[in-house]
Amino acid sequence: MDVIGAIVEDLEPYATARLSEQPGKILLDTLNGRPLQPPAVIVAPADAVANYVRSSAASARALWTDVGPEEGGLRLLLVHLNEEVLSKAQAGTTITVGDDEITVTGARGSDLADIDPDGEYYWTADRPDEF
Repeated sequence: MDVIGAIVEDLEPYATARLSEQPGKILLDTLNGRPLQPPAVIVAPADAVANYVRSSAASARALWTDVGPEEGGLRLLLVHLNEEVLSKAQAGTTITVGDDEITVTGARGSDLADIDPDGEYYWTADRPDEF
């Protein structure tokens, strides 16, 4: 199973990803059309990826009943990586696959960081003219 290749392929719809010269590292040069300088990095050591896939197999079985545990664990890894890349990646971010978790360093903060959690907020919307 070429997990690194599967990760690169899975990122293609929204990121420009390339293999690093260092084994188990993927560089993200763009995300959603925006350049990342320096690139974001996914660190996916083979032993950690194998352990992550194995530890995810039981959870994956509930989601994908038509595939084996290894394929299900890989699919779940890809889902979790996509979530981390899309929600937290920015220039210089490092996303690391561990034995049973994915950690992110250098992630962007929440856009809601300055909102008063005790404030009263209301949402409004204007109806588009064409309706």
